[in-house]
Amino acid sequence: MYKSLKTVNKKTGLTIENELLDYCVIPRSISELKDFLGLKDKKMVQGRFTKPLLKEGKLKFVYPESPKSNLQRYLRADIEITPEMQELIDQLSKTERHLELEKMTLEFCKVPRSLGEIKEHIGLAGYDIVRKRAVQPLIDQGKIKLIYPHNPLYKMQKYVVSESNVDYPAFTEEEILTYCETPRSKKEIEDYFAVGQELLYKVLNPIIAEGKLVYTKSTRIGNHIIHRKLVKNG
Repeated sequence: MYKSLKTVNKKTGLTIENELLDYCVIPRSISELKDFLGLKDKKMVQGRFTKPLLKEGKLKFVYPESPKSNLQRYLRADIEITPEMQELIDQLSKTERHLELEKMTLEFCKVPRSLGEIKEHIGLAGYDIVRKRAVQPLIDQGKIKLIYPHNPLYKMQKYVVSESNVDYPAFTEEEILTYCETPRSKKEIEDYFAVGQELLYKVLNPIIAEGKLVYTKSTRIGNHIIHRKLVKNG
């Protein structure tokens, strides 16, 4: 761990300032500089190393118009940003942006979150963009799961980290029969299992046809009608 720019590396005989400037002949993120210096605190890297070098004109931002950008990188001041260098910067920034979105989404989804909540938290515009850039890649990697996997486009869908103990009601015949030990309307079943009507009826109709679910009778209590519900038979 280096304490200052004037610290000399006994192995190379160079000051950390010289080594750091040589390291920054290509754009470096604050995380890369932190690892290079062997420090745990990014603010310490900035206070002791990058800010003094920026002030002395030996180091420069690749995004000078946005000093606090999460995508910010540092480059030795005498290195020209050629079109080829800019292409490299853009490529690195894109990768870093994806990593930042992944980190933000995973941290936020320690409890179940809707797509709208994720969109607001990570600051992307448009649900399709959020799903494509932040949510689906994490689902593909197995890092987050859907609360209602049997209906991915369900309007009340939420997402949570895979390690979470939060679970969803499985949409199987056994689970339906267990749920219908108490009389339930089709709407109640639809809402509980978060499925669309097409899938609901596709699964329910055979169970009803086999007599495993039966309808209760409609009942009138005063002006209130209790409509037929489905209940487990036996």
